Amino acid sequence: MDGHWRIGDMGALALHAVGLLAAADGERISGAALAARLDASAHTVRIVMNRLARAGLVRGARGAAGGYRLAKPARRLVLAGVLAAVEGPRPERDCLFARRACAGGGACPFAALTCDVERRVRGYLARTTAADLAAAFAPPSVPAAPHPGGKSTP
Repeated sequence: MDGHWRIGDMGALALHAVGLLAAADGERISGAALAARLDASAHTVRIVMNRLARAGLVRGARGAAGGYRLAKPARRLVLAGVLAAVEGPRPERDCLFARRACAGGGACPFAALTCDVERRVRGYLARTTAADLAAAFAPPSVPAAPHPGGKSTP
């Protein structure tokens, strides 16, 4: 580990895939469609989705009508759990820097920043759900078609 508190590529794919599945509102999304949308290889998406499935967060189905969908309501799926399913537990960090100039001795001038960043990221992941992400991943709404008389229809 390099000391940085970061989300890896697999974790990022998992978070984005869960957002897309939440926006799909129960409809299945194929692995190929996820890979295309996430600009990732189908193989990598399959690895991520298998980890999420083993954790009970998504369900996959094979075949022409197959694909993935959330295994539980989006409002009950917190991002911290998604990340843990793919990357494992997040270790506590005491330094944001890859290389400590202080070599661990003495008071760190960045300790307050480090603790604040750690607390904020962990808090966000613990309280944010897939439902919170759904709006960001929802397809843009289509404006109502104009009515022949010049008025829009709902």
